[in-house]
Amino acid sequence: MAMDFNLISIVIFYSLIALYLFIKRKKIKQEYGIFFLYRTQRFTKVMRWIAGLCPKFWRWFGYASVPIGFAGMFAIFAYLAFAVFKIFTSPAAAPSVSLVIPGVRIPGSIFVPFWYGIIALFFVIVVHEGMHGVVSEAWKLKL
Repeated sequence: MAMDFNLISIVIFYSLIALYLFIKRKKIKQEYGIFFLYRTQRFTKVMRWIAGLCPKFWRWFGYASVPIGFAGMFAIFAYLAFAVFKIFTSPAAAPSVSLVIPGVRIPGSIFVPFWYGIIALFFVIVVHEGMHGVVSEAWKLKL
């Protein structure tokens, strides 16, 4: 029985993540009972450099992002409220929200190949969290 590349890469990937977390376990802090936080100073210089290019722009970007973020949260809340309403009024309605785990087939959900999902998550997380750092640096907040 041959194992496919996807399954092998999933096992290797999560094994490496588990090994890394085991090695760094002393630096991982638990907050509020369910959240785990790993603080690092990696890429701080890069964020400072980006923020230093045009701090006025990044401060403006931070201000502009707040109402955009609230609008997005409102839109998602409205969509989810509509989906719940649709479920109660039309029992045959298709699910509006489903769990998506890269590399895992879940009935009623779309399938995202493992590496597509991991690469997409990597870029989204790096850009999102990096922008927190850049805007914080533009405001001279402690990272």
